[in-house]
Amino acid sequence: MGKLAKDEITPATNLRLLLNSVSGPQEFEFPEGKRINPIEAIFSLERSPNKYPFDRYQTDLSLFMTASGAAQHPLGSSSPAAAEVAPQSGVWS
Repeated sequence: MGKLAKDEITPATNLRLLLNSVSGPQEFEFPEGKRINPIEAIFSLERSPNKYPFDRYQTDLSLFMTASGAAQHPLGSSSPAAAEVAPQSGVWS
């Protein structure tokens, strides 16, 4: 699977993920050879909650990931991404 992954859920090197979450942890460590489990991050949402059930919210999501090594180079782009969340069948996803 390349230099970064042994398979779809197991990193081949130590990884560190930095997020721009509002509260809770902002830094996550993924050790080499250990399964990457889901993480939870909390972000502020923009838009009005008064439009249920047709409500949609937006937030900015910034990710920064590094791999272990002498230089600690960032992986990929550091550009922010937009995320959109909406309730589905009364359950938030």
